[in-house]
Formats: sequence, structure tokens, C-alpha cells
Amino acid sequence: MGQEHSLVPGTQFVWKRYRSARGDWDHDHCSMCQAKFMDPAGGSIAVQPASATADVLCAGYTTTESFARGEGYEWVCATCYEDFAVEFRWESV
Repeated sequence: MGQEHSLVPGTQFVWKRYRSARGDWDHDHCSMCQAKFMDPAGGSIAVQPASATADVLCAGYTTTESFARGEGYEWVCATCYEDFAVEFRWESV
């Protein structure tokens, strides 16, 4: 899907709890598999029953401030990070 163009070799990631980068945005997706990230303390997920949110992630790997588009711009789930970190030469800081 072209991730190699934005998540270039050497991209640095940090594990974080998901927080929206903007007040008018309530979720993001894993850049690799499209899994959904949401903050359980805010937005529409807070009023849904737990069974309806089982497929929503609350934490993951996100790009650091050294990323060209800025800190927290891209999110990658733990499974995809494990699957692609070596291939893409990503770094966890």
C-alpha cells in the first residue's frame, strides 16, 4: 500500500497510549493493517459497551518528533510493528 514511501528505513517509533492529535479528530488507523486506534477516555468510544470496542486499540507505536510529518502522525499496531520492523529497519526509542 505504499507505506515504504512514508515510513522509510530508520523511522523512529515510541510506544504510547493513543491520543488524538486534533480536537476534531477521534481516531487514527494502523498505517499497515488499518486497525483503528481511539482514546477510550474521549470521543464516541467512551459511550459504547466494551463488546462493541474489542477491535479498537488504545495504544501502539507512533512516530517520534524526528519524523518528517511530526510526532504522532503515523500509528502502527504492535502486531504490524513486530512483523515489519526488521524489513523496514524501524527503530523503537
